[in-house]
Amino acid sequence: MVETFEIIDEVGPYNDWETSRALFLGWLWGGGYPLSPVQKFKGGDAFTKVLAGDKTIGNARAVLLAQALESGMEATFAKEPYEFTYDDSGPAPGCPWRKFHTPRGIYNDFSSVPTNGKLGHVNMADAYLGSYSAKAQIGSVDKEKDAVRNQFSVKNLSDWNSPR
Repeated sequence: MVETFEIIDEVGPYNDWETSRALFLGWLWGGGYPLSPVQKFKGGDAFTKVLAGDKTIGNARAVLLAQALESGMEATFAKEPYEFTYDDSGPAPGCPWRKFHTPRGIYNDFSSVPTNGKLGHVNMADAYLGSYSAKAQIGSVDKEKDAVRNQFSVKNLSDWNSPR
């Protein structure tokens, strides 16, 4: 079976940020729409669709899909959330390249925006979010339609350090 996925539109207003690039630039210098201290994104938002294509989210989706296909709604992550993180922290302490982490991180964030991921971060959501913690859970399994519905939640503090 080939994994395909779609973002299910959720009821209610969408976030006004039309692209992750606009969100990043708005966060950076307050351009575009005013940023509130909390941004919430739902299925159907452009930013959510970009984040869904991120490798870390894809890996989590694969874990849930494997469990759902094997055990259905009796799977561990149907009963409790699968918790995972994306770590944008750079080299480990003691690494000789660690002192270059901050300039490299800034380069990755800023170069990915105008090049749409050809330089720096491949996924534009990573340029905005940085490190994040996330939870995912199997929402439903329809074996007749060969379909699994997963629910994801990503959280971070979007400042220069983006701690979890």
